[in-house]
Amino acid sequence: MGSAFTIMEFADPQLPDLLYLENAERESTSRDEKVQIKFYEELFLQLRLLAAEHGSFEEQVRTIRRQRFGATPDPA
Repeated sequence: MGSAFTIMEFADPQLPDLLYLENAERESTSRDEKVQIKFYEELFLQLRLLAAEHGSFEEQVRTIRRQRFGATPDPA
């Protein structure tokens, strides 16, 4: 992706969503760029769907642990 982003949604309907972008060169925040915020909301949903296709995060970690270290007990 090349950069990190965070979308903050607030319970107070008077507060618009806030988009926070961060990359190696700079960081920025935006509340007024509705089209840009919508773009990142849709991107987040796509990433979420991709992640869901591969199962739960916990199961992925267990699989990687088994592959790399053999059978090890799960931590309590």
